[in-house]
Amino acid sequence: MQPVQRRARGAAAALAASVLWGTTYIAFKFVYNVPPESSPDPLLVTSARYWVGALTLYGLLWASRWLGAGRWRGDSATMPATGADRPAPAGWRMILTLLGLGTLGCFVYGVLAGTAAKLTAATNVTILTNANALWILPMAALIGERVRPGAVLGSLIGFGGTLLIFWAPATEGFKNPSRHDLLGCTLALSSGFVWAAYTVLGKGVARQSGGLRTSAFAMAAGAFLTVCLWAAAGTHPVLLHSQLLWMLYLGALPTGVAYGLWYVALEHMDSHKAGVFQYLVPIITILLAHFLLGESLTATTMLGVAIIFLGVYLVRP
Repeated sequence: MQPVQRRARGAAAALAASVLWGTTYIAFKFVYNVPPESSPDPLLVTSARYWVGALTLYGLLWASRWLGAGRWRGDSATMPATGADRPAPAGWRMILTLLGLGTLGCFVYGVLAGTAAKLTAATNVTILTNANALWILPMAALIGERVRPGAVLGSLIGFGGTLLIFWAPATEGFKNPSRHDLLGCTLALSSGFVWAAYTVLGKGVARQSGGLRTSAFAMAAGAFLTVCLWAAAGTHPVLLHSQLLWMLYLGALPTGVAYGLWYVALEHMDSHKAGVFQYLVPIITILLAHFLLGESLTATTMLGVAIIFLGVYLVRP
């Protein structure tokens, strides 16, 4: 594959993952905004999210093997590389690496972000979590990625756009914060740092073993840890049918598919370039929150959106 094609494929995967992630905290709100007796523990939601996500990823791996074998259509030489046809990761070092990635990017990140989503507004969580692109820059430089001045400028501009959105009237819940708001925002900011580490540390593994395969192994490990924590410390509410449907959606698309796409993107582009696409996530969340949750949409918000697009353009692959 030509370098231009590789970069384009990586950008397309990062963009698709970011679009799906834009729906994550909307789904969380539909799960949580129910009568108290049906309000689930964040550990339960996180456990269900990653178990469904892991099953989705293994289903995608199976489907990509079938496609690669030519059982559906075409020659395997023409099929996109997904990592399903590569040798399975072997050796204790690789196993421990995958366990570490699952602990970091699924268990720790998932518990932090899932709890934050219950404590504060969807807009607050998505902006603070997806500001991780700024954390990715120095981490990427530490592992030897060549960070262009344009990429630094674009990342800073994108971060400026998210701050502008953050201080817009759409985030009034943060301007007059309760104790829960402050804790939720702190957890969201922490989850962004954890996600940045997951992104940078996972790039090499994704390129060695394939994005889908790496995501599937790591998510299975994270799902096991989250369900153990929920079994030990979580609650067992009676869930509504609508909550179950939203939890299935949350696990399948913005978790399983999006995680897989993210590591596929890292197969083809540097982590600091992929990271900037996550500045698009708050845009999607804010628009959906406006139409589905009734949150306000202001001129300041739209200006922030334009600034974010400028930042992404400057870091384009």
